[in-house]
Amino acid sequence: MISIQDVFNHLHTHAEISWEEYETTNYIKKLLESEGVQQVRTFPDIPGLVAEIGSGKPVVAVRADMDALWQEVDGEFKANHSCGHDAHMTITIGTLLSLKDQPLHGTVRFLFQPAEEKGNGALTFVSQGLVDDVDYLYGMHLRPAEELTCGEFSPVIKHGAARFILVKLMVMTLTAQDHI
Repeated sequence: MISIQDVFNHLHTHAEISWEEYETTNYIKKLLESEGVQQVRTFPDIPGLVAEIGSGKPVVAVRADMDALWQEVDGEFKANHSCGHDAHMTITIGTLLSLKDQPLHGTVRFLFQPAEEKGNGALTFVSQGLVDDVDYLYGMHLRPAEELTCGEFSPVIKHGAARFILVKLMVMTLTAQDHI
């Protein structure tokens, strides 16, 4: 199994701008297939991909942005994951790989969406029918308060817009006896 740090490093150093995320799409597709994910779908005319594990209802979708911004970095203009889309993809891949061999009650659909920065990537995925049967859709958009180097952490995340929801989680503690 590939290390999540290696996934992040690859995605971070191979950034692609909106609607040009074809190499990123191919990388994720090959990675997931090499890890035994059987339901991976790409599109003939757009970058991005969809992977599914489990079957039946409910359908829970997890969305990750793929594109980078065109920015000046160290005096050179290039694609740059300054909004954390490299982290979005890495977290989503890690989640998929953690769940793929677990017994699931329903389907988990992972949407690797292009062109979030252009604002029309989500609309394209909607027009493809990818969320028509989805019961729950989760996504994220993170950005540290300031740019950080690898290995540093920020005590705050700033959001341009947010909707807050209260979630009550029930935690169950298992003992060693429960595993026997």
